[in-house]
Amino acid sequence: RVPELAALRAEAGLARLCRCRVVLVSGETGVGKSRLVEEFVRSLDFRSVRVSCPRGEDGPPLWRWETVLSELAAVAPIVADRNGFPARVAFAEAMLRAAAAGPTLVVLDDLQRADEASLALLIDLADRAADVALLVICAYRDERVLPLPTGPAVVRVAVPGLVVAEVDDLVTDLVGAKAPAPLVAQLRQRTDGNPMLITTVAAQLDVAGWAERAVGAAGADGADRLPILWPREIQAAVAARLVPLTGATRAVLGAAAVLGREFDLVLLERITPLSEVDLIDGLDEALRHGLLSSRGDQVYRFVRAVDREVLYDDIGATDRARLHEAAARALLAFGPM
Repeated sequence: RVPELAALRAEAGLARLCRCRVVLVSGETGVGKSRLVEEFVRSLDFRSVRVSCPRGEDGPPLWRWETVLSELAAVAPIVADRNGFPARVAFAEAMLRAAAAGPTLVVLDDLQRADEASLALLIDLADRAADVALLVICAYRDERVLPLPTGPAVVRVAVPGLVVAEVDDLVTDLVGAKAPAPLVAQLRQRTDGNPMLITTVAAQLDVAGWAERAVGAAGADGADRLPILWPREIQAAVAARLVPLTGATRAVLGAAAVLGREFDLVLLERITPLSEVDLIDGLDEALRHGLLSSRGDQVYRFVRAVDREVLYDDIGATDRARLHEAAARALLAFGPM
């Protein structure tokens, strides 16, 4: 995480010069956002407050900002309507007065759960860009569109998955043995290098068995496909992302999962019985919900590898065989082209 830590430290340096800074740290669940922030905070000498936005929608507006002010020994404003503009102004001014006492760090975890008033206050702080030594770090899952602050006081830090070498180190630590390179490469590909996903399936890795075989460059879908049983909580998370989708869209995604992480629309048309209208509508809906991304030239890709993995495993054996056979015929038909 050297580049990400360097970005956070650079923003801390600017904040120390009395420049209000807001850093938006985004990434998938389990990718290491909290670990990154913890590592950064450990080396910082600012006064710091860290809170997590509450689950559910039953908490009062600006409740977490009130907690932050209390932790900084400041008094939260008393306002009749916390959703209104006057409340936002009053809380912003209280935050800036609290930060005037010295370099101050505020960490807001799970920003995707924040109430509208709290998000509006964050935007107001960024827009003011006041001359105070205040650094606000917000960590969130980029699973839905949020009204986030913009402007010169704002920096975005996207936390990616681990690279192959880092996955290699993590697997060695988890299983106590050096894993063969093809296993590590495939695991990285099928988890996007997400440390949480790798940790949850580590006990299933037959490192010794792979080491005994003469394995070439095993692909994610080849004969040397690593058997992974995704834990129930992972399956549930994927299922939750599918809930808003129509049955046609789920059918489109299931067929696409057979073709691979990345697939061509023409091939997808050949293996699914859906009408052209249902197929295009299904792809559009999957794009809107962030399950697929467009690669251009009628090529699409699953945004998260684990979505494709769980969808593929959920297909019945008979249907999976039928779809694989249809895909093989379609590929053969394109052979002479």
